[in-house]
Amino acid sequence: MKKSSRNIITIGIASILIVGSLFTLSQCAPLQPSNPAQAPTQATQPSIDSPTPTHTEAIDMEVSVIDVGQGDSILVMSEGRSLLVDAGDRSSGDEVVAYLREQGVESIDYIVATHGDADHIGGMVEVLETFDVTHDIIAPELAGTTATYQNFAAAVEREPGVGFTTPSVGTSYSLGDATIQIIANGEGEKDTNDSSIVLRVVCGGKSALLPGDIPERVELQLVAANAPLDSDLLKAGHHGSKYSSSTIFLDAVSPDYVVISYGANNRYGHPAPEALERLRETGATLYDTVDDGTVVFLFSDGVIMPPKAA
Repeated sequence: MKKSSRNIITIGIASILIVGSLFTLSQCAPLQPSNPAQAPTQATQPSIDSPTPTHTEAIDMEVSVIDVGQGDSILVMSEGRSLLVDAGDRSSGDEVVAYLREQGVESIDYIVATHGDADHIGGMVEVLETFDVTHDIIAPELAGTTATYQNFAAAVEREPGVGFTTPSVGTSYSLGDATIQIIANGEGEKDTNDSSIVLRVVCGGKSALLPGDIPERVELQLVAANAPLDSDLLKAGHHGSKYSSSTIFLDAVSPDYVVISYGANNRYGHPAPEALERLRETGATLYDTVDDGTVVFLFSDGVIMPPKAA
């Protein structure tokens, strides 16, 4: 599906301060407080006439799960800083670049390649050829074995002053008003999915969990280790595979919103009916990139404004 035909869901939150003026039946002039600075603060109310804000207007953090078909790509922005997590497959690179440009991205602060599979790192070549990157690429030590991964690694080598880094579990990075937390780094894993970098992005007391393609075995390890999994927004692991999104893991995350990133009629059968049932049982509101296109959540003043239901 071409970028121009995708339905990019954005959410607006706009408020105006309504100052009440008291009138009496016998007076035509409004009563004013003796000291305007002591006037009571009124609750903000939404206005349907106000313009839709962007990440530059009263938004603390913006999380976009980009529609890249059968793959993953997530853009997180806060205070003009950017984090790109994965970039879909090779055919998605131009679309990811176009979306970043639409959001005003001029350079990328952090890139996370969750693992070496082609549907996560294939589009990175175009990204790296288009944008400067401030920090080393965050990735697991386990490298991919495909030609797509080799092309990605070569593109990183061509990026001046940039290499690969595998941060320790518990490492955190500042991203504007947000904090990026490394929950798992794939240490000791032998399979690319199992080696996925798992990260949690926190802003204003709200959080988003991005688990790559980790399977149930790794999910249970994280639960047993008391990893900080509790999150308001979850990007479903492994595109809704039946081998991920275990009940115990979902109980620990306890999300209010879930987004599944996958391609229509994919050969893997994602999302699996079993996984969908487990995700629904959380009570979270579910979105997916096939039906909803690119899904964007705005974090503002400790509140997540979800995409409007279709």
